[in-house]
Parts: sequence; C-alpha cells; structure tokens
Amino acid sequence: MGYIIRHLISDILLAVLLLSPAMFHLSCISEDIKPDASISIGDTMPDFSIQLNDGSVLTSASLIGDVSMVVLFNTSCNDCRAELPIIESAQQRTQVKTVCISRSESNESIVTFWKENNLTLPYSAQPDDKIFKLFAASVIPRIYIFSSEGKVCSSFSDNPLPDEQQIVHAVNNARNLSY
Repeated sequence: MGYIIRHLISDILLAVLLLSPAMFHLSCISEDIKPDASISIGDTMPDFSIQLNDGSVLTSASLIGDVSMVVLFNTSCNDCRAELPIIESAQQRTQVKTVCISRSESNESIVTFWKENNLTLPYSAQPDDKIFKLFAASVIPRIYIFSSEGKVCSSFSDNPLPDEQQIVHAVNNARNLSY
C-alpha cells in the first residue's frame, strides 16, 4: 500500500511539473512582477509620441487639458480580449479621450481584432515594448485614467479586471479632481 501511495504522489508531482510551463504560457502574465514597477496614483503621465491607426500623431502633451484614458494591451492576451469591448463601452458612455497602445504587436493582428469586435477606439500598434515600459514593467491589460493635469487618478490591471461601471466611475472621479 505504501508503494502505491508513493508511486501515485510521484506521478502527480511529475504531472504538475510537466503541466506548469504550459499553464504559465497560457496566461497573459508571463513576466516577473516587480513591486513599484509601474506608474502609480499621483504620478505624471510619461512623455511619449505615437502614431495612431488613422495616421495622426498623438503625444502625451496633447492629452493634457482633458481627462484621458490610456490602455495598454495585446490582442493575444485573453484578459485584454475580454476587456477591450468593456473599455469601448465605458469610453462611449463617458466620451473620455482614449488611446489604446499595444505591447509588441503588429497592426495586422490588431485590425483583425478591432473589426471582429466592432471597436472604434483609436490605437497605436507598437512592434516592441518601449512605450509600454514607460508605464509598467509587466502585466496587461493596464488601464490608466489621467486627470486634465496629466496625473494618474486611477489604474487597473488584470487582477481583478474592472467592469464598465468601475471605469466610468474612475473617469467621472477624475473629472472632479484637481491637483
């Protein structure tokens, strides 16, 4: 009997060890999470300049003066895929100035996802994580709500994912804040 239990435990441990890497790669979070690796409430929006899907250029300076929402995503991430339509609905309800910035993703894959989900949010396809790293070291999706002064008022990531009402509430709170 002891031999059977030891053998069973050995088989279970082997299965866990073999399946762990596969489960790790299925997750959107495949990075080491470092404390204080992202911008926080009260921090100033990082300086950036990006080209949007319509060909226009958007800078962080152009977002100052209005409450804005910056979304960091990748359409291969299941959490991002679930959250982007919710973000679209919240943006339509609040009319907040919004930009979605990809992390290491081609325009072609974003266009496909946008069309499949009838999204109209402006986005910037970034082939690397250079812009993303101005905001955070890891974890997508990330949603930042900035005050009209360019200060972080709220931020959300994947744990837990915000619902539409939480995003709307954060935008409305940012409109009532002044630093």
